Amino acid sequence: MDRQNERRSNSALYARINALPLTPTERAVAIHGLREGEMIAGAILAVANGIKRLVGSAALKPSLKH
Repeated sequence: MDRQNERRSNSALYARINALPLTPTERAVAIHGLREGEMIAGAILAVANGIKRLVGSAALKPSLKH
């Protein structure tokens, strides 16, 4: 995630990390952990949405045939 994305998403979290008295190495580790968490959350949401689409398209649809 680049700096522009950091500003758009969770800017408060990045601001809090930047405000903490951390060494540059600790700050990099914290930001990396936040980015990994965002990627994992995004992947989980993508899988959940994919499952919803599969279940929705596979569901039996009522027909007018008797």
